[in-house]
Amino acid sequence: MGSWNCNSVECAGGDACGVRALLRLEGEMSDYDDSELKPGMRIRLSALGRARSPRMQVHTGVIVGKTYGSESVRVIMDGSKSPITLHESYIERQ
Repeated sequence: MGSWNCNSVECAGGDACGVRALLRLEGEMSDYDDSELKPGMRIRLSALGRARSPRMQVHTGVIVGKTYGSESVRVIMDGSKSPITLHESYIERQ
């Protein structure tokens, strides 16, 4: 599987540039199949995710990475600067 470089870089482009920096892939995307959640993909909270996270005000975001050894992904929610970890059952493709 490709490795991810999640080093933050400073950029005059604002939040969008920070997201691009987090999405910089050092390997190949060919390790992912079409049904799999992959970095760069837009997501929204599923019904289960909204029910279990009632205080979350924003329900959409972008996957920036996967956690190894579990079924969770790192997501930057729209309007946020730092990623959060969410279980795959809490999100769905947008």
